Parts: sequence; structure tokens; C-alpha cells
Amino acid sequence: MINLRRVAEIFKANNPSWTKIRVVMTDKAVHEKNVLREMFPDARQLLCQCHVITWLKKQAARMAPAVKKEAKNLMRLLVSAKTKDEYEDAKGALLKHRGGDQPHPLAQDAH
Repeated sequence: MINLRRVAEIFKANNPSWTKIRVVMTDKAVHEKNVLREMFPDARQLLCQCHVITWLKKQAARMAPAVKKEAKNLMRLLVSAKTKDEYEDAKGALLKHRGGDQPHPLAQDAH
């Protein structure tokens, strides 16, 4: 069975411009993230949208029922943003809704 490391090695051997890769979409498997970080050290790893939505739903479940609906709508805007400006607007609205809670994980950039 071919593993992710071998797939990345084959990809790199057959794609000389692999060094230009700046983003890699991942799931939440830590062992895969470690391999991708090693094989593509300059690429930023982003969690796939379905896992982001699952994480956001778990965060919303912790909120009081009175604020949960609005927070979910704001999260939907955040996840579906097509531009950086749309994302930042949705993020700002969500953080404001959360009381400007800067230590909250939603306030941290995922670099």
C-alpha cells in the first residue's frame, strides 16, 4: 500500500515546480499533517471545509440558545466567504457577537 509520504515523493519528483505550493488542504489527521509539513515546508495547511464546519458547530453548541442562531448564521458567512474582505467582515461580526473575545480560538489566525 502506498502511503502519503511516498505519494508526496512521487509528486515532487514529477512536478519540478512543487516548491511554489503555498497551500495544502488537509483533514484533521495529525500524522498526515506532519508528513505534509515535512514534505511541503513552505506550504500553509488549511483544514478542509467540512472539518471547519464540524468544529464551528461544536463551538456553537457551547453557546447559550439565545445567541446560537445568530452565531451559526455568522459562522456560515465566515465559512462561505469568497474573498479575504468577506472573511474579515464575517470574522469581525462573529467576534463582536462573541463580545470581542480575542483569546477565543476564532480570533486567532491559522498560519
